[in-house]
Amino acid sequence: KYFFVDVGYTNGPGFLAPYRGTRYHLNEWIGNTCQNYTKLFNLHHVSNFDIKTLIRIINACFMLHNFIRGEQQSDPILEAQDLEF
Repeated sequence: KYFFVDVGYTNGPGFLAPYRGTRYHLNEWIGNTCQNYTKLFNLHHVSNFDIKTLIRIINACFMLHNFIRGEQQSDPILEAQDLEF
């Protein structure tokens, strides 16, 4: 499992950043086609949700996480994943 992160982060265990030096923002893709695999990856890496939807997604993830942690104090799958990192 990986978290898609911004170009400011580096690739590492559990983090997947876009390729540097290639198109990154969605508005740069209007009318353009992908010429290689790095540009195609970056195109699929960006999200085109408006800010209100992004905030709702983040809040929903926090609420779901807190609910799960409240119902199940220990998570063997998460603990095994943490040991790998």
